[in-house]
Amino acid sequence: MQDFGRFGYQDLGVTTCGPLDAHAYAWAQKALGTNNHGNALELIRGGFVGEFTKPTEMILTGADCEATLGTRPCPPWVSRSVKPGDVLRLGNPQNGQVCYLAVAGGFLVSPQYSSVATSRRDRIGGPHGDGSAVRPGDELIFQSTAQKKAYVPQRYIPDYSKPLGLRFVPGYQFEAFDPDAIKVLLGASYEVSTEISRMGYRLRGPALPNVPVAGLSEPIALGSVQVPPDGQPIILNRDRQSLGGYPKLGVVCRKDLAFLSQRKPGDKVSWRITTLERAQEEFLTSKQFFGEFL
Repeated sequence: MQDFGRFGYQDLGVTTCGPLDAHAYAWAQKALGTNNHGNALELIRGGFVGEFTKPTEMILTGADCEATLGTRPCPPWVSRSVKPGDVLRLGNPQNGQVCYLAVAGGFLVSPQYSSVATSRRDRIGGPHGDGSAVRPGDELIFQSTAQKKAYVPQRYIPDYSKPLGLRFVPGYQFEAFDPDAIKVLLGASYEVSTEISRMGYRLRGPALPNVPVAGLSEPIALGSVQVPPDGQPIILNRDRQSLGGYPKLGVVCRKDLAFLSQRKPGDKVSWRITTLERAQEEFLTSKQFFGEFL
């Protein structure tokens, strides 16, 4: 279970959580007309089965898991009206790996620290309030809300199979890296490793030479690019630790971070430097469009 995150508690060591793919999550909420207190099930790598016991409107966004609703196909990015007894089944994802299931009105879950977001590391949030995932046999209560059918315009639906260029804004430690390390980073292709989780994505590729030594631990921003002594970049994500001392190249742009979550081990990515002004302009444009979801 995820909403848009738990903010204001990092000084206590509590991670922000929230959706791995904020783009897909925000579109699910926008399509259903949910306010900024909406939530959704974050379903990773498919394999989900659930039966509806009340009528509502639902939508899947993100990865295409070849879902079915009853005997009918249930593709993502378009809402569906459901009735009692309808069974939703998700298969293996064919494009992407993270899917969001949202219902009109949202699931009724008690918040902890101002959020229902699931944090396994902190053992808070989620349907059970202890950071655990949905279990077989769980009953999730939601408001039975009438809703007109909605869909996401085609131009906003990502193709997760396309090559991904990670734009990042250099941080204050960027100048501490050897110029040869930056040349290696920008000129090489990296791939998503098998060491990925909601905490972070470790990439594999040419090792960056002459990595600066670790310093004092400091707060870590979402999307920070840490480089440990082995020279392989790590992109820190929603369930990142609150503090860290590895040197950091900068911060990956929010949209690219969302699209990275849809890449599987072995998928290729490249790096591009962008400016803070361009990143802010894109973020503000998205914020105006999505409102309080971003």
